[in-house]
Amino acid sequence: MKKWLKRYGILFFISLHGYFLIIMHYFFQKDVSYAAVIAIAIAVAPWILTIIRRLELPQGWAVEFRVEEELREIQERAIKSGLVKENQKTGASYSFQTVLDTDHRLALAGLRIEIESRLRKIADSYGINTNHKGVGHLIRDLSGKGSITEEQIAVIRDLLGLLNRAIHADDIDLTSAQWAANEGAALLNGLDRLSASRAERRVETKKTVRRPTRPG
Repeated sequence: MKKWLKRYGILFFISLHGYFLIIMHYFFQKDVSYAAVIAIAIAVAPWILTIIRRLELPQGWAVEFRVEEELREIQERAIKSGLVKENQKTGASYSFQTVLDTDHRLALAGLRIEIESRLRKIADSYGINTNHKGVGHLIRDLSGKGSITEEQIAVIRDLLGLLNRAIHADDIDLTSAQWAANEGAALLNGLDRLSASRAERRVETKKTVRRPTRPG
């Protein structure tokens, strides 16, 4: 409920005012006028704008509705879950970033492949069989090993879902694609940290097992 209010609370508030104006106008005027039409538009418009990606206007003008709000929410949750560090600077550059300005779909598809590759690497370190397994199956298996928290799993799933929608969309907004790529790069860094942490624990475990016992 809190998540819904955070995302749609303002829209609900605007629509509520629109419906109030409609009721008051009809109560006093008993007919439909331009004012009533405007009130109806106020009530309905916010929700229409959440589902329309691109609105074509006369004389070649167009208005694009981006998915930045959804990306911002994923970013906040990624930081809260510890998967991404706040104000993190991505030192490494990735191949998908080089084609972002020329081919959005190819860049985002490359990001998705990078994410899946790291999940497979982490799964291998836990001895999980990754053959013929999709990314969803890998995430479930990793969750069972306790290597990734439920919050982190939700972030990864939502970002992958957003990437899939963007890759198959008819028109991808450049700003949204750039944001997704930047957040994806930060996520890759987080997955690399998980992989490195797992490798360090394995080394420590081997040292403990091989440590000779002192004679009593």
